[in-house]
Amino acid sequence: MTLATTRAATIAIALTAAACSSPRPPERKPTPEASDTDLADTKPDAKRGTKIDPCSPLVLGLGEARPVAPWAAPAECSAKSGPAGPGTIRNEAEFRRRFSCPSGTRSGVDFTKQQLVVEDRMLSPAGAGVSIVDDGLRVTFISRMRSPCPDDPQAMPVPYTMAFVLPAGASRSYGNASCTLPRTCS
Repeated sequence: MTLATTRAATIAIALTAAACSSPRPPERKPTPEASDTDLADTKPDAKRGTKIDPCSPLVLGLGEARPVAPWAAPAECSAKSGPAGPGTIRNEAEFRRRFSCPSGTRSGVDFTKQQLVVEDRMLSPAGAGVSIVDDGLRVTFISRMRSPCPDDPQAMPVPYTMAFVLPAGASRSYGNASCTLPRTCS
Protein backbone atom coordinates (compact mmCIF):
# COMPACT_ATOMS: atom_id res chain seq x y z
CA MET A 1 0.00 0.00 0.00
CA THR A 2 1.44 3.38 -0.96
CA LEU A 3 1.64 6.30 1.44
CA ALA A 4 -1.03 8.16 -0.59
CA THR A 5 -3.40 5.17 -0.48
CA THR A 6 -2.79 4.67 3.24
CA ARG A 7 -3.35 8.37 3.92
CA ALA A 8 -6.50 8.42 1.75
CA ALA A 9 -7.89 5.37 3.54
CA THR A 10 -7.10 6.94 6.92
CA ILE A 11 -8.88 10.14 5.90
CA ALA A 12 -11.93 8.20 4.69
CA ILE A 13 -12.11 6.22 7.92
CA ALA A 14 -11.68 9.40 9.95
CA LEU A 15 -14.44 11.14 8.00
CA THR A 16 -16.80 8.16 8.41
CA ALA A 17 -16.40 8.06 12.17
CA ALA A 18 -17.11 11.83 12.61
CA ALA A 19 -20.70 11.55 11.47
CA CYS A 20 -21.47 8.82 13.97
CA SER A 21 -23.96 10.03 16.52
CA SER A 22 -24.31 6.79 18.48
CA PRO A 23 -22.69 6.88 21.91
CA ARG A 24 -19.02 6.09 21.38
CA PRO A 25 -15.88 6.84 23.35
CA PRO A 26 -14.33 10.20 22.38
CA GLU A 27 -11.31 8.58 20.72
CA ARG A 28 -13.43 7.48 17.73
CA LYS A 29 -12.27 8.81 14.38
CA PRO A 30 -14.33 11.30 12.31
CA THR A 31 -16.49 10.29 8.93
CA PRO A 32 -17.18 11.37 5.29
CA GLU A 33 -20.34 13.25 6.17
CA ALA A 34 -20.85 16.62 4.53
CA SER A 35 -20.26 19.64 6.73
CA ASP A 36 -22.48 22.71 7.08
CA THR A 37 -20.02 24.69 4.96
CA ASP A 38 -20.60 22.21 2.11
CA LEU A 39 -24.22 23.38 2.11
CA ALA A 40 -23.42 27.09 1.76
CA ASP A 41 -24.93 29.06 -1.12
CA THR A 42 -27.89 26.74 -1.66
CA LYS A 43 -31.16 28.16 -2.93
CA PRO A 44 -33.11 30.13 -0.34
CA ASP A 45 -36.47 28.86 0.87
CA ALA A 46 -38.74 31.89 0.30
CA LYS A 47 -41.23 30.81 2.98
CA ARG A 48 -38.73 30.57 5.82
CA GLY A 49 -35.85 32.70 4.58
CA THR A 50 -33.52 29.70 5.00
CA LYS A 51 -31.40 27.83 2.50
CA ILE A 52 -32.50 24.48 1.08
CA ASP A 53 -30.07 21.56 1.24
CA PRO A 54 -29.77 20.27 -2.37
CA CYS A 55 -28.93 16.86 -0.90
CA SER A 56 -31.93 16.53 1.41
CA PRO A 57 -34.05 13.39 0.98
CA LEU A 58 -37.10 15.51 0.09
CA VAL A 59 -35.26 17.39 -2.69
CA LEU A 60 -33.89 14.09 -4.03
CA GLY A 61 -37.37 12.52 -4.16
CA LEU A 62 -36.71 10.15 -1.26
CA GLY A 63 -39.83 11.20 0.62
CA GLU A 64 -39.67 11.07 4.39
CA ALA A 65 -36.44 9.06 4.58
CA ARG A 66 -34.57 9.83 7.79
CA PRO A 67 -30.80 10.12 8.33
CA VAL A 68 -28.95 7.06 9.59
CA ALA A 69 -25.79 7.72 11.59
CA PRO A 70 -22.69 5.93 10.35
CA TRP A 71 -21.23 3.48 12.87
CA ALA A 72 -17.55 3.70 13.82
CA ALA A 73 -15.53 0.59 14.56
CA PRO A 74 -13.53 0.57 17.77
CA ALA A 75 -10.38 2.67 17.22
CA GLU A 76 -8.09 -0.35 17.47
CA CYS A 77 -9.99 -2.27 14.73
CA SER A 78 -9.73 -2.09 10.96
CA ALA A 79 -12.15 -3.41 8.36
CA LYS A 80 -11.17 -6.35 6.17
CA SER A 81 -12.24 -6.31 2.53
CA GLY A 82 -15.68 -7.78 2.18
CA PRO A 83 -17.99 -8.96 -0.59
CA ALA A 84 -19.51 -6.47 -3.02
CA GLY A 85 -22.60 -4.69 -1.75
CA PRO A 86 -23.87 -4.18 1.79
CA GLY A 87 -23.28 -7.10 4.14
CA THR A 88 -25.14 -7.72 7.38
CA ILE A 89 -23.35 -8.64 10.60
CA ARG A 90 -25.67 -10.24 13.16
CA ASN A 91 -23.29 -11.31 15.95
CA GLU A 92 -19.80 -10.86 17.41
CA ALA A 93 -18.42 -13.88 15.50
CA GLU A 94 -19.45 -12.31 12.18
CA PHE A 95 -17.98 -9.00 13.37
CA ARG A 96 -14.60 -10.68 14.04
CA ARG A 97 -14.63 -12.20 10.53
CA ARG A 98 -15.18 -8.75 8.93
CA PHE A 99 -12.93 -6.63 11.22
CA SER A 100 -9.37 -7.14 12.39
CA CYS A 101 -9.19 -6.29 16.11
CA PRO A 102 -7.00 -7.15 19.08
CA SER A 103 -8.19 -10.22 20.96
CA GLY A 104 -11.17 -9.53 23.19
CA THR A 105 -12.24 -6.33 21.41
CA ARG A 106 -16.01 -6.21 20.98
CA SER A 107 -18.00 -4.31 18.37
CA GLY A 108 -20.05 -2.26 20.82
CA VAL A 109 -23.23 -3.26 18.96
CA ASP A 110 -26.06 -4.86 20.97
CA PHE A 111 -26.85 -7.65 18.50
CA THR A 112 -30.01 -8.58 20.45
CA LYS A 113 -31.48 -5.23 19.30
CA GLN A 114 -29.40 -4.22 16.29
CA GLN A 115 -27.59 -5.55 13.25
CA LEU A 116 -24.57 -3.95 11.63
CA VAL A 117 -24.54 -3.26 7.89
CA VAL A 118 -21.09 -2.83 6.31
CA GLU A 119 -20.08 -1.93 2.76
CA ASP A 120 -16.77 -1.16 1.07
CA ARG A 121 -17.21 1.96 -1.07
CA MET A 122 -15.16 4.33 -3.20
CA LEU A 123 -15.32 8.09 -2.62
CA SER A 124 -15.24 9.82 -6.00
CA PRO A 125 -12.53 12.43 -6.64
CA ALA A 126 -15.39 14.95 -6.79
CA GLY A 127 -16.96 13.52 -3.64
CA ALA A 128 -17.65 15.81 -0.70
CA GLY A 129 -19.05 13.07 1.52
CA VAL A 130 -21.76 10.47 1.82
CA SER A 131 -24.87 10.44 3.95
CA ILE A 132 -27.25 7.56 4.58
CA VAL A 133 -31.05 7.75 4.79
CA ASP A 134 -33.66 5.08 5.53
CA ASP A 135 -37.39 5.18 4.79
CA GLY A 136 -38.11 1.84 6.49
CA LEU A 137 -38.00 -0.12 3.22
CA ARG A 138 -34.93 1.21 1.43
CA VAL A 139 -31.58 2.53 2.64
CA THR A 140 -30.11 5.10 0.26
CA PHE A 141 -26.49 6.24 0.13
CA ILE A 142 -26.42 9.91 -0.94
CA SER A 143 -23.13 10.91 -2.57
CA ARG A 144 -22.50 14.63 -2.23
CA MET A 145 -20.56 15.86 -5.25
CA ARG A 146 -18.70 19.14 -5.62
CA SER A 147 -17.54 21.07 -8.66
CA PRO A 148 -13.78 21.52 -8.66
CA CYS A 149 -12.33 24.99 -8.26
CA PRO A 150 -9.53 26.38 -10.44
CA ASP A 151 -6.10 25.21 -9.28
CA ASP A 152 -7.53 22.32 -7.22
CA PRO A 153 -5.00 19.47 -7.04
CA GLN A 154 -5.86 16.36 -9.04
CA ALA A 155 -7.97 14.30 -6.66
CA MET A 156 -7.89 10.52 -6.49
CA PRO A 157 -10.72 8.13 -5.58
CA VAL A 158 -10.57 7.06 -1.94
CA PRO A 159 -11.62 3.57 -0.80
CA TYR A 160 -13.38 3.42 2.55
CA THR A 161 -15.66 1.17 4.56
CA MET A 162 -19.02 2.55 5.67
CA ALA A 163 -21.11 0.91 8.37
CA PHE A 164 -24.37 1.67 10.18
CA VAL A 165 -26.83 -0.11 12.43
CA LEU A 166 -30.42 -1.10 11.75
CA PRO A 167 -32.89 -2.82 14.07
CA ALA A 168 -32.17 -6.56 14.46
CA GLY A 169 -33.88 -8.55 11.72
CA ALA A 170 -34.61 -5.48 9.57
CA SER A 171 -34.85 -6.17 5.86
CA ARG A 172 -34.02 -3.34 3.45
CA SER A 173 -33.25 -2.83 -0.20
CA TYR A 174 -30.35 -0.51 -0.99
CA GLY A 175 -29.95 2.32 -3.44
CA ASN A 176 -27.76 5.23 -4.38
CA ALA A 177 -28.51 8.87 -5.07
CA SER A 178 -26.26 11.83 -5.71
CA CYS A 179 -26.48 15.57 -5.55
CA THR A 180 -24.25 18.47 -6.51
CA LEU A 181 -23.26 21.08 -3.99
CA PRO A 182 -22.92 24.70 -5.05
CA ARG A 183 -19.41 25.77 -6.00
CA THR A 184 -17.62 27.46 -3.10
CA CYS A 185 -14.38 28.67 -4.69
CA SER A 186 -12.72 31.69 -3.11
